[in-house]
Amino acid sequence: MALLSHLLAAVAKTSLVNLSYFVRVFSYLYIFVQALTTNEQKNMVLNIAFDHLNLEDEGQGFCDYLKHIGFDITAITDTKELPAAILGHYRIKQGEYDVDRAAMDLATCN
Repeated sequence: MALLSHLLAAVAKTSLVNLSYFVRVFSYLYIFVQALTTNEQKNMVLNIAFDHLNLEDEGQGFCDYLKHIGFDITAITDTKELPAAILGHYRIKQGEYDVDRAAMDLATCN
């Protein structure tokens, strides 16, 4: 409920330009009502993370997102390692990922 309250407060302060952004966040929240399988959790975390990847800005939005979440990019040596490293960043325990935190990171990163 705290996440929903935070998002509602953010929507109240936003402009119409950012409205589609919050619609996307709320669509992610709908999924939280249901229990997610491990694969669904992984897909949700990766979708949230890579949602910031925009080649038009040469990946700057994605870099800003990684910085916002405190991700240590120096921990990987190859781009092929990036999905597993992002999942590791949000891993709670084996087979469980912090999808709520990933959604909060999405909601608070502009």
